[in-house]
Amino acid sequence: MAWQFFAILSAALWAGVNVLDKHVVSRYVKNPLVMFSLSLVFAGTTALVLLLSGTVEEVPRNLGLLGMAGGALYMIAGIFYFNAITAEEISRIAPLLHVVPLFTALLAGIFLNELFTGKTYLGIAAIVLGALLLSPKAAGRRMTPNKAFWLMALCAVLVAIGNIATKYLLDAAGYWTALFYMYAGQTIVLIPLLIRAYPDIRATAKEHGKKVFIILGCIESMDFAASFIFMFAALGGYITLVNALASTQPFFVLLYAVILSAWFPRILHEEAGRRVLVQKFAAIALMFAGVLLVA
Repeated sequence: MAWQFFAILSAALWAGVNVLDKHVVSRYVKNPLVMFSLSLVFAGTTALVLLLSGTVEEVPRNLGLLGMAGGALYMIAGIFYFNAITAEEISRIAPLLHVVPLFTALLAGIFLNELFTGKTYLGIAAIVLGALLLSPKAAGRRMTPNKAFWLMALCAVLVAIGNIATKYLLDAAGYWTALFYMYAGQTIVLIPLLIRAYPDIRATAKEHGKKVFIILGCIESMDFAASFIFMFAALGGYITLVNALASTQPFFVLLYAVILSAWFPRILHEEAGRRVLVQKFAAIALMFAGVLLVA
């Protein structure tokens, strides 16, 4: 049962990342690419340390390129994500990312031969439906797809493809090798993007000082830990099921957002009307029913 615990733990950490992302984007950062300024440091340093440590196995070129593509897709998906959360409430937008299990289940069935019983797929569907029910702006109101919606939908597709690439490399070459190629791919994508964003990074530092980069460091540390834990879970379990359990993330996002709205509204304000909360917690209940079916 270890991989199930680690999948849910990664969800709790990524939920904290979601909340802090929204705070930074809302108050300090105008260009979302600034958010990746420390990602390059973490990704590049990790890839270099793994390479020099001798833990990276030699793999066929096409397999290495696949792993790097997976890491690159995660990073590109992150750019879409940051653009989306600049315009929408975090507990409404973050759940849209959790249609990823649908795409992951489809692709894993095709490329990894991960096939399950109807009960398992019913659980995955319940988790996804619960996540989507967290998205409308008010209980009983129809959700109208907007720019943020479509950005998150594209983000979800890219993350699912990245999941399949990463799992394939995990099975073929092991944990540390997969991590190396994932972070190498992220580094390659980040370098030209951050060169382009350098004026905005410098302007952000000048306007807000080191405070914003301390927060970014905390965000990146949490994201880094969540990635390690998620991949460890994926090493021990099917990527379809690991990704489904990680989609309990909206529960933690909602929990953190409600707590911060009540006690620290300057950090994050979350809509908390009675009808909205009833709908959101009903959706969470549906998601956890799905977790029981999947686990």
